[in-house]
Amino acid sequence: DPGLELLRRFPDARLVAIDPSAALIDVARRKAGSLLSRRVFLRTEPGEPKLPFDEAAFDLVVSNLGLYDSAQPHLLLRELARVAKPGAQIVATLPLRGTFAEFYTLLEAELQGRELEQQRLSAHLQSWPDVDVVRTWAKAAGLSEVELVISPFSLMFAGAVDLYYAP
Repeated sequence: DPGLELLRRFPDARLVAIDPSAALIDVARRKAGSLLSRRVFLRTEPGEPKLPFDEAAFDLVVSNLGLYDSAQPHLLLRELARVAKPGAQIVATLPLRGTFAEFYTLLEAELQGRELEQQRLSAHLQSWPDVDVVRTWAKAAGLSEVELVISPFSLMFAGAVDLYYAP
C-alpha cells in the first residue's frame, strides 16, 4: 500500500518491490492492477542476507515493516542503504519498544491466567528495538540525518472484547 500510494502521488515514478511471501506479492499484484509491468514490478524473493539489486539503484527506498520481519534488521538496514543512490531517502517503519502500549495492555488483560502466553508476549515485546538501538543500526549502515518519528494513536474501544470481537 505505501508503494502504490507513492505511485498515485508521483505519476512518473516506477515501483520495484520484493517480499519473501508469495501470498503478499499476489495481493500486491491484484492491487497494482493495470500498473503491473508498466510502472509496478514485483518479485517474490528474500531480502536477506542481501537485497537482489545493484548498489545505488534507487532514488527512494521504502521498507514497510521489513526491519520488523527481518532476522537481522541491522544488516537489512545496511542493505537498504547500499541500494539507495547517494542522497536518496530511506523510509522504514517498525514497532519500537514501548509502542502500541494501549493495544498490548488490552491483550494482556485477555491473557490473564495464561502464564505461557503472557511470557511469550512479554518476550516478543522486549525483542523490539528501542530508539537508541535503531540509531545505532542507522549509524552502522552509514546513514546520516536520521529522524525517528513516533506517531501516537488512541484506540476507540472500551476493552479487549470490543476490540477483538467487534464486527
